[in-house]
Amino acid sequence: MKPFLIAAALLVSTVSASWHGAVSTQYQHLDPHSHTYSYGYADPNSHKHETRGHYGTTRSSYSYVDGHGHVQSVSYTADPHHGFPAVGTNLPQATHAAPVYAAHSAPVNCASLAHSYPQASHISVLKNAVPPVDTLEVQIAKIYHADAHLPAANDV
Repeated sequence: MKPFLIAAALLVSTVSASWHGAVSTQYQHLDPHSHTYSYGYADPNSHKHETRGHYGTTRSSYSYVDGHGHVQSVSYTADPHHGFPAVGTNLPQATHAAPVYAAHSAPVNCASLAHSYPQASHISVLKNAVPPVDTLEVQIAKIYHADAHLPAANDV
């Protein structure tokens, strides 16, 4: 069984390499303490190369063939100061429109002046106001509460 699996893996890798073309992959890790690296790959339809320097700046570029057969390429630099500005043939171009400032029309300006005073608070008016009266349950609870404190009041 083991020789069959090895032969099948070799066959798949051979067919894959001949179908997609040869892939060249390079990886180089320069220094583990400074967190620098460099790697890249290339095949007939795409490539990528990326490098990170000592100060945390990463520079990269890649390209690929899109569905219409056009080669699209992108390059970018990423660092802590400028962020991630990318330039590419497949990215939309930014249009810098003139800023639009909000302006109020004449009726809105008049309304804001007319309603600039603080709103009066509502005072409720009680008619036939009668002081609240305790219910029977509350009266009984008050008696029990007072009786519970009588022994402590007598000790003083």
